[in-house]
Amino acid sequence: MAQTVIGVRFKKAGKIHFFDPGDDEIVVGDSVIVDTIRGLECGTVVIAPREMPEPEEPSPMKPETRKIHRKATRADMARVALNKENEKKAFEICLQKIKDHDLPMKLINVSYTFDVNKIIFYFTADGRVDCIGFSYANRTSASRRSRRGKTFGRHRLLRSSSLLRDFFG
Repeated sequence: MAQTVIGVRFKKAGKIHFFDPGDDEIVVGDSVIVDTIRGLECGTVVIAPREMPEPEEPSPMKPETRKIHRKATRADMARVALNKENEKKAFEICLQKIKDHDLPMKLINVSYTFDVNKIIFYFTADGRVDCIGFSYANRTSASRRSRRGKTFGRHRLLRSSSLLRDFFG
């Protein structure tokens, strides 16, 4: 038995994730709200609905295809725009905290989940960053945010941070 799936991308040049569209009529270019490992996210449909054959044997490595929550509304898109503005503010605050605490790292990007449950800071560093210093910088940065959220750091070892900057747009 085949399953209908759509391909959704969350970043301009990001990986395509597959979701079950349910009974909704979805076309390429639609924005959809989906539940991911990170929480609720808003993505763009880049692959139209198509039938995907079920594997003969279920694999423990491949989870079930999740259903979309809904098509994004105007209010959802306004929230995405507000999150983008807040990402810029969080980026500036974090840059200042990195400078204040003299942390040996370079901030690359900040990403909010759609539901603002998580804020992810992407950075590069030559070695390990002092976790206590980074945690303190994040806590003091979080204290200036109007919404409460979990703060995560993602350490990326890159030969060129410009590759990541190009990835995030």
